[in-house]
Amino acid sequence: MKLKVWKPHIFSDFDGTITIGDVCIDIIEKFGQLEPFLSKLASGELKLRDFWHKTLRTFQEGTTIEDLITFTKENTNVDPYFYQFILFCKENSIPFEIISDGFDFYIQAILEKFNLQNVKYYANSIVKLGNYFYPIFTYANDSCWCENVGSCKRNIALSNLREDEVLIYIGDGYSDFCIVEYSDIVFAKGILSRYCNKNRIPHYNYKTFYDVQIIIKKLLEAQNFKPRQQARLKRKKAFEVE
Repeated sequence: MKLKVWKPHIFSDFDGTITIGDVCIDIIEKFGQLEPFLSKLASGELKLRDFWHKTLRTFQEGTTIEDLITFTKENTNVDPYFYQFILFCKENSIPFEIISDGFDFYIQAILEKFNLQNVKYYANSIVKLGNYFYPIFTYANDSCWCENVGSCKRNIALSNLREDEVLIYIGDGYSDFCIVEYSDIVFAKGILSRYCNKNRIPHYNYKTFYDVQIIIKKLLEAQNFKPRQQARLKRKKAFEVE
């Protein structure tokens, strides 16, 4: 009997994973007020959606989205191996998509800055009405246990995953906790790595996208992609609930 050949499909966080540092935090510190909202978020007193609403209301009067974009382009860098990693994915026909709980305007700006504007991404949006900015949570899902975040990364990934693909996820933070439960292969650092250790989720530790590329290249050469049983069962259950 012929064994099924599984294909990789990569999804990645953006802030702190692709970028060096958290773009959202940098923007809030520059144009608005970060505290006491960040401390309340960390303690669980604030949910992430409320954090966005409250911090955006503190932005200096007269600030425009163009101001935010200009600041982002001038002050943000990405992982030095990210561009090379995207080329690697293209050369090997591996789908790569960004799933962020940040905002689309700065993701697009940064991708354009590094000539990567064709990379597909999903994120929250932002609008200015009168004197204030407001977040728009296009991909929120209150039926998932990630309901305190703006984008349900789980649903975005599962909606784009084909039946013959394994879900590979790269991340570093709180908004990644939910999706790694449903991922077959996880690359984690920082808070996410600690979460995976605590919850016994198999993962690769990484520092840069160079580390990720080396491991995926080895898996490609060995044709060793396969679903993780627990993740597969959770994906099945998620579809049944939805």
